[in-house]
Amino acid sequence: MSPDPSAGSIIDPVAAYYDLSEVAPLTQGKSRIVYQHPAFDSLLIKVVRPGSRDEERFENARPRRYSVWRFGGMRVWAREYDEYIALLWRSRELPDYISRYFGFCQTNFGPGMVVEKVLGPDGSMAQTLESLLKEGRLEADHLHRLVDRFFDDLIASDAVVSGLHLGNIVLREGPNEKFVLIDGLGDIVLIKTKMFSRRLRTRSLNRRRANFHQQIDRKLNRG
Repeated sequence: MSPDPSAGSIIDPVAAYYDLSEVAPLTQGKSRIVYQHPAFDSLLIKVVRPGSRDEERFENARPRRYSVWRFGGMRVWAREYDEYIALLWRSRELPDYISRYFGFCQTNFGPGMVVEKVLGPDGSMAQTLESLLKEGRLEADHLHRLVDRFFDDLIASDAVVSGLHLGNIVLREGPNEKFVLIDGLGDIVLIKTKMFSRRLRTRSLNRRRANFHQQIDRKLNRG
């Protein structure tokens, strides 16, 4: 699937047009549908889900939030890119605990957002914490250490994150093993208190950290 540089031309993962009509979605949420990138194994393409709540709000004639008026069905993308750029500015480097953003491409379903597909050791999509707990492949102590490292990274970087759950962090395995956030950057509420208060951000993340630890123990029958 990945292009061969020796072939004489390199496919641009962003600038090229991609027909996704024959590509089965990998997953989908309330606002977007996620596809395997047709030309690159290690990339995904996210497109706006038709009839999403934000799209419906945009079409509705009644007063609506500024972000919906401004970005419509791509409001989630705008929120995530805004926070991603803020993280780049603060750290001056690409965060390895968040999947990378590569830009936008054109598809038959409209504009698509190109993002990193975090891979497992066999080249398949990396497993979520949720799936790791279902399988019971890793010891609880191991998972607790990885969870603590993940939240320490988020807190140290001043990241604003919303909607963290067991299904939107995946394990990047290898020498520098760690959990990686694949969804949920930025603040989803209208009054963005967490964005302007480090104390509130830290408190929120530590509450979620404690919840993750509880779920690990509960699902692995340790408490």
